[in-house]
Amino acid sequence: MAVEFINPSVDVIQQAIDSYILNQNKAKLSNWQLLHHHGESGIERAKILSKWVYRAAYSEEQLHILLYNFIYTKSTSAISNQLLSIAYKTQPKSVDISTIKKEAKKLTEGNNTTSSLRTYVKNARDSISAGYRYIKGTGFDKLFENNDLKDSLFTIEECDLGQPPTKTSKTSAHDIRIYKSPGNLFFMKPFELSSKEYQKNIDNGIAEVVYAQIWRYLIGERASESRLVTKNDQIIGICSRGLKGFKEYGKMTDDEKLKTKGLISILVFVYLLMEDDFHIFNYGQANFDGETYFAKIDHDYIVDKWDMLSKDSTKFRIAELSRVLRSKNLTALINLLAANSRFSPGSSNTFLLRAAHTGRASLSDRKKTTTSNSQSAFFRSNLATLNNINEFKSIIDTINQRCNNLQASLFVPLQTQLSSFENSKVNNNKSKVSIKKAEAILNHFIERMQKLKNSLDQKVNK
Repeated sequence: MAVEFINPSVDVIQQAIDSYILNQNKAKLSNWQLLHHHGESGIERAKILSKWVYRAAYSEEQLHILLYNFIYTKSTSAISNQLLSIAYKTQPKSVDISTIKKEAKKLTEGNNTTSSLRTYVKNARDSISAGYRYIKGTGFDKLFENNDLKDSLFTIEECDLGQPPTKTSKTSAHDIRIYKSPGNLFFMKPFELSSKEYQKNIDNGIAEVVYAQIWRYLIGERASESRLVTKNDQIIGICSRGLKGFKEYGKMTDDEKLKTKGLISILVFVYLLMEDDFHIFNYGQANFDGETYFAKIDHDYIVDKWDMLSKDSTKFRIAELSRVLRSKNLTALINLLAANSRFSPGSSNTFLLRAAHTGRASLSDRKKTTTSNSQSAFFRSNLATLNNINEFKSIIDTINQRCNNLQASLFVPLQTQLSSFENSKVNNNKSKVSIKKAEAILNHFIERMQKLKNSLDQKVNK
């Protein structure tokens, strides 16, 4: 339902209403955990409000009064009188007083819970009042600039990671060694040199380095960097450089979630790059030149599951992403992610999966990575904000800019690095490294990125 408006305030409010209507977590008796969500009565109320927001769009003052009365006054007489005023102003020959009074009464109903229409609209209205805080020329734009891929990006010496680790983190699926150096943290997953999986781990590591660089090509330093770790010319593990001030989404306060920008662009690329492990501890906020933005870490899942994910033609379809981007409807993006991804901030995981993760966390140091009902409800009710909508609308320009010359900007530099690494003396020449999976991942995502750009270009030119 969302379209371009002369009045941007109307667009934000309408997208908030759309977000409420299109929320897939609607009330239903078969799921007792979702009974606090809206049902058909709430949908009817949302459609009534949507109609009157359109009709009140001729005047900022009328729109402001309508929203204020809906959110705070909740008086049938006050809303009825205003609707009559709007009706006589916009359609004086077809005023149905009886219907207007019924609709006014309907607008006074409902509650103020996190998942209520009133909360969705209030959050959108508050974002308009706060203003647009994404300012051109800040560090956010610089993070989208092309990464320099000319230098070696595959390896780093263990001695360059910093002080040897005094402890090992067991909060992930693998043991992680933490190294500290001035201004940096490195998180290394060691390879067992005597393991039968050693060669496979190296090959997967090369592919992970490439996949991380594709992410960095799209969102710059907001994506963590992966490198193979060497010692005495032998590969001993893979590491990622910690992002400054990084705080996982699962540990962020609600206020921090609202004030941190940049999540929408990452969500678009989660779909484009088929990231199926985007749980609440694989993204969060980080500091960039005094600014705080959303960032992404941990790129190994797609490498581990590549054989399965690369052959699944039913998920992450480019045509669907292109359609959603052209619609400029933010809720459509969130629903698309929910339908394709194991984890999504706008979709809670099943009760059984959350219970299993809770049990696992109680028996080990592993984190509970699932999304709860309350977390997804909070995300949904704060989705349609002025900042988020403007970021979503600008993403097509970002895609066109980043995908304009993929061969020269991304493919050739990475392929050159791969070929050079394949022929290097790394690992004491004990075995020839395989870049087959890394090349497959590089080619696959170059193709997806180009396909998306071509699809968006075709629709613009028609």
